[in-house]
Formats: sequence, structure tokens, C-alpha cells
Amino acid sequence: MKTIAATMLALILTSGLASAGGCEAHGTEASMSCAKGTAWDDKAKACVEISA
Repeated sequence: MKTIAATMLALILTSGLASAGGCEAHGTEASMSCAKGTAWDDKAKACVEISA
């Protein structure tokens, strides 16, 4: 019985971790927050200073 319970627990834990593994695919779609005076530049993939 302990073996079945341990197997079920392992399946539950690993399925959650497997579904979270694709988070890096959302990197380009996620909203970007930059410091005051800067803006996100898609080409540079970084925050760049805004010239006035």
C-alpha cells in the first residue's frame, strides 16, 4: 500500500513540474517592466534609455 501511495504522490508532483516546464516559452509574450526613464526595446531585448 505504501508503494502505491508513493507512486501516486510521485506522479502528482512530477505532472505539475512537467506542465510548469514550458514557462520560458512565455518570455517574449510577458509584459516587460523597465525603470523610470527607460523603455523596452524588442530588437535589443533589453530596457533602453529614452532620450528627451
